[in-house]
Amino acid sequence: MTPRIYNVRQSLAKGLPELILDRSDPRFLRADIIEARMLHATHELAHDTTGKLSTVKVAQKFQVPVEPLRDTLKDYHAEDRVLTDPQEQLLCQRLDRLTRYGGIAKAVEEPARVQDLITKYTIGVLRLLEHTDLRVTYQLRPGWVENFLERHPQYRVHEHGAPAPQGSAHATTNAHDHWLLGSQKAALYNILEKHYSLRSSKGLEEYWKAVKRDAKKEVGYDFGWFLY
Repeated sequence: MTPRIYNVRQSLAKGLPELILDRSDPRFLRADIIEARMLHATHELAHDTTGKLSTVKVAQKFQVPVEPLRDTLKDYHAEDRVLTDPQEQLLCQRLDRLTRYGGIAKAVEEPARVQDLITKYTIGVLRLLEHTDLRVTYQLRPGWVENFLERHPQYRVHEHGAPAPQGSAHATTNAHDHWLLGSQKAALYNILEKHYSLRSSKGLEEYWKAVKRDAKKEVGYDFGWFLY
């Protein structure tokens, strides 16, 4: 079984490990040697400036399975991410909708930290626009969320306090106005996972219909505004 490589960029930053392509070498099937071949293959694809390299041919060259190589390349591109201006605009639209429509939170639960909420929504924007699945692990560039909050202080959330006046540059917003509390996040994640096979079997439209239907039933909210 091909080992999953976490923190691909960090692994590559240490330098490319020893490469063994000789199947007769007794070390050929060792997990660390397979990982080394995967890193070499990922490095070659990630640094392709022609755009003509075939993932299948690179996988054959380095003797690694194609699908795990594709997943590793996706993880590579998902690390150290920031949003472009249009992507950031979409993030702001989603955060605005949270405040506008999400104030019916069940108040007994702990509110989400604003940094966690923005991180999750930023990753959601990237998944939506890049059409990646839940197996890809996005990692934002360290400090990006705080920089975002400096540019958009109206999204700073405090556990207590009245909602900020519209257009306020220094907002104090009640965290319970943001509906994504702990159990709700878990419920939505489980619903997304449960219906994941519909994406390939029946298409995205049927997938989101099933997600919205179950979210309304199980969590008690109409998620229609959130999913677009």
